[in-house]
Amino acid sequence: MNFRLWSKTMKCDALNITLMMCFLFTLTNCNNNTNPVIFKDTNIVINSSFEEDGHPSLNNWIVDSTQVPYFDNDVPPGGGKWSLYLKANWYGPLPKTPLYFLPLSSGEHIINLSVWGKFKSIRGSVFLLLKNDNKQNVVGQISIENTTWTKYSLIDTVRIKSGDSLFVLLFGGGTELVDGSTYFDLVEFRTIDSNN
Repeated sequence: MNFRLWSKTMKCDALNITLMMCFLFTLTNCNNNTNPVIFKDTNIVINSSFEEDGHPSLNNWIVDSTQVPYFDNDVPPGGGKWSLYLKANWYGPLPKTPLYFLPLSSGEHIINLSVWGKFKSIRGSVFLLLKNDNKQNVVGQISIENTTWTKYSLIDTVRIKSGDSLFVLLFGGGTELVDGSTYFDLVEFRTIDSNN
């Protein structure tokens, strides 16, 4: 074998070894954190105004039959064409939906949950729920207190442990006699600061 051919072969082998070492180093330094990166002060509720392309929509929200959502053209300042309203339920356990999953990593987070809302006859709420296995805890609440569109905000600290999931739950209120409903629009959730 001549020297020139041997030199080129050694350079290719050295390059392959270097690339293989970089790949192995990267692979061994990966972790299993599948949570997306959340940028501070960015609203992570994708469909916060319950519409897409000018049409009412609950895309990205979890919905089942425990609380039927309705849409209305009555919107707050800065809203789009549609808001969501929920009729008051008979008193009992909280409904399971409409629910929005908030993909936060484990650790302590200072958060800001805000919503525009109003009610007719029965006051509703927005709950911040922490779920782990079959357990569910309310870790924050905004009560809708006005009959005209009002912006409400909750700033709080939440602690997320491994296996926890955080959700926003909209609730049309509880009743036994009187019909009522609560309107929601521009639901926003932002992290102000994180320590994880």
